[in-house]
Amino acid sequence: MSIVSRRNSHSLSVPFLAGFRQASLRTRLLVILVPLIALVLAVTGIVSYLVTYDYVTIALRRNAMVHNLATAEALRNVLEESRKDVSIVAQQGLARDGMRDYLSRKAEAGGGRYLAAGMVRKDGGCTLMMSTAKGGFVDIPEAEAEDMKPSPHSILQRVRHLPDGHVWLSEVMTMRFTDPESPDMTGRLEIPAVMLAAVSDVAGERLVYFVVLDARILRNVLSLYGSEKSPIRAFVRTQEVRYSYLFNMSGWILFQSESVDTPDVPLSTYLARSSKVGTLGLPELDCAFRPEADDRFWHMLGEVRQGRQGVLEDLRPPYLTETMKEIATAYAPVSFRPAPDAAPYIWGGIAYYDVSRLTVAAGYKHIDIMFIVVIAACVLATLLIYFVSGMLTRSLRGITRAAEAMHDTGDLGPINVAAQGYEARMLEKAINSMLKRMRAQLDEIQRKDNAIRAVGMKEAVPPETFFIRPSELAERVPQIIGGGATLDALRRNILKAAQVDVDVLIVGETGTGKQLTAEAIHCNSVRAEYPFISINCGELDENLLIDTLFGHVKGAFTEARNDRLGAFREADGGTLFLDEIQLASPKVQQSLLRALAMRVIKPLGSDREVPVNVRVIAATNVDLRALFADGRFREDLYFRLNVITIATPPLRNHPENILPIAAYYLCEAGKQAGRESLALSRGAVEKLMAYRWPGNIRELKNAIIRAAVMTNHDVIQADCLLLDGREENWTTPDADRSNEGGGHEASWMTSSPSSSASANSSANASSSGVASEALSGAASAETDRQSHRPSYAESSAAREPAPEVLREPEGLNPRQQLAWRILARKGTITRREYEEAVEGDIAPRTALYDLQDMVRRQVVERVGSGPGTVYRLKRPPSR
Repeated sequence: MSIVSRRNSHSLSVPFLAGFRQASLRTRLLVILVPLIALVLAVTGIVSYLVTYDYVTIALRRNAMVHNLATAEALRNVLEESRKDVSIVAQQGLARDGMRDYLSRKAEAGGGRYLAAGMVRKDGGCTLMMSTAKGGFVDIPEAEAEDMKPSPHSILQRVRHLPDGHVWLSEVMTMRFTDPESPDMTGRLEIPAVMLAAVSDVAGERLVYFVVLDARILRNVLSLYGSEKSPIRAFVRTQEVRYSYLFNMSGWILFQSESVDTPDVPLSTYLARSSKVGTLGLPELDCAFRPEADDRFWHMLGEVRQGRQGVLEDLRPPYLTETMKEIATAYAPVSFRPAPDAAPYIWGGIAYYDVSRLTVAAGYKHIDIMFIVVIAACVLATLLIYFVSGMLTRSLRGITRAAEAMHDTGDLGPINVAAQGYEARMLEKAINSMLKRMRAQLDEIQRKDNAIRAVGMKEAVPPETFFIRPSELAERVPQIIGGGATLDALRRNILKAAQVDVDVLIVGETGTGKQLTAEAIHCNSVRAEYPFISINCGELDENLLIDTLFGHVKGAFTEARNDRLGAFREADGGTLFLDEIQLASPKVQQSLLRALAMRVIKPLGSDREVPVNVRVIAATNVDLRALFADGRFREDLYFRLNVITIATPPLRNHPENILPIAAYYLCEAGKQAGRESLALSRGAVEKLMAYRWPGNIRELKNAIIRAAVMTNHDVIQADCLLLDGREENWTTPDADRSNEGGGHEASWMTSSPSSSASANSSANASSSGVASEALSGAASAETDRQSHRPSYAESSAAREPAPEVLREPEGLNPRQQLAWRILARKGTITRREYEEAVEGDIAPRTALYDLQDMVRRQVVERVGSGPGTVYRLKRPPSR
């Protein structure tokens, strides 16, 4: 090495040596003294804990075995007492009264209390008695007893080879009996239980006597021995989760112990299977659980099958587990002796899951003793490290505080703490240099992220990713779109309401699908084959609404040229849906109250009451009870309607369905507009999910259809979705290009649903007819409802060229045959055109019913909603 290089290395080594001398004391204290003291304490504590652990663990496992054996013996005693009872009844050949007296006296004396008892004759006839809450027995008619599970014939089959004096014990299974406390004994009880049966020859006839023991009695034995009230409780233990469970010889865990204070809770296995993987549920017992083949449970089962008891210990020492608890599972067989002179057999097994912290407590005691010995050295070392490191690391602590403040505030400004010492100055300089580079990199990353996000927000999201896997309820109620717990609860309520033929009140906000709910109830009820008539009480004045509901006879008033059935009679055998029931006048409410109470109506101008067979479903978007005080709604009518109440949830309560519903209506709008490749961008998806949807599903549907019709691209961007009723101007890229070429107005002004319809009408030269129909059906429904003017769908349909004549379908009534001529010529028809085609004075509801009948016959399909609804041929004629 040259002289220059040695000099340079020497000059460089001097600062290093100075810095090392400055930090050497801290290094020696931290690296030598502290680890050495910690190592001595750790080794002493570990050795002491291991010695204590070995002996305490042996005692804990033996204690668990004794506890489990005592519980198994108590369980055997319960089964043995039941065996004696059924043996005595069978040996004495007691009749129904004798059996009742014996079992009642036995229960009063503190003996076994049975769920049911009886006898089965050779021909399958059954005498059944059920216990009641008061402690006695009630005779069950033989016709009802045959419906029990297991059936009398299956009991005969199982005990046909049973020797005299022996008792057969069943597995734990769910048994069904007649509920003795139900009205007219029509109810059924399904309770997990065990059955004990014995055979006896009485008067030359072979009878099978049986008693049914509630499985909760066996479970409560396990609960008692695992509680503070246990007869073998000798000392107070810590509050840990300890439980016992019973399993059969097939490897199924049947039930577990519960709190002794809740003896009537259903059977469960949630604790026994909490850390296992396997199969849940048997046909005979829903809560049964069978672990996987690689579970240690099967080793325990093999030991029990051999009649041996033991303990399954935790393979990990407690000091390596997260909870530092000693865990052991004691097991023992539960035997049953079918007769006093017969050999017992293994009926099942019982396991006790025991948790103890005694080993941890013992270890801590040893560590405390060792800690007292070295406490003085630890205190001196701690004080020394504290004062010395405080002087040497003051600057480092300042830099640390500055970095923590930077983390809290998010400000990546330079650190300036006036560091002292070479290492502290170098560290401060390096951190500031790194922060400067990080700020530059973060700015660049932020810029790129914004660019990537802007591009990503315009990418199309596949519609199939929005859909939720349909449940079984969704298949049964296809009218409700979406999934999840909220809509499944609505579907369950719909199916429940459809099962009973009573009136229903549907409550919910505007646009939540109250009419769809009513249609779903109708379609799933016994009235599905009959008409479904819908009346909006807010669209008609008082007199017209009464005439629409109850009809009139010819001559009832000046313009009554013909009889009119009215909605009640038109819906005869079916369902009448009354929407916005809160808007009905007091006179209408009075008439409805009588119709609902008596199920008869009196048409206007008639003195004869006409009986009606109709189910009424009413809907409202307000709280009817709040209208009682000011007399705007009759309280008695409310209680007539409120037999079953179904609440339709607002869209904000199930936001997981926003995208599936949007995708559904986007697909429908795409089909109607002839653009089936429409998709939503990521920005549009985020905008849909962030909106609160005060108009619920109706607002979502209108927003999707409006965007699908107005956009000229296959991907709907976020700015194409006009939400919250705001007036927004937006121009499609294609319109911009056409504006550049032709110079005409290319922007679409959207201020309201009605103005959207009018804008689309003015631009129909560049829009398809189907797209115009979609826009009219969704956006101009409210305007058409009040003005009664033909919608744009009707006018565009009228401009279509006439198709060729098609063959008339079979089964049409005379009115439908007249309307068929217009359908064959134009391909579409509206309700108003249908009434004009019939050339007679028919009610609008009759025309609507005829059109719905043609929809059910697959003759036409319905396009749009409200007054803009168009009925189009199912198979359009060829051009």
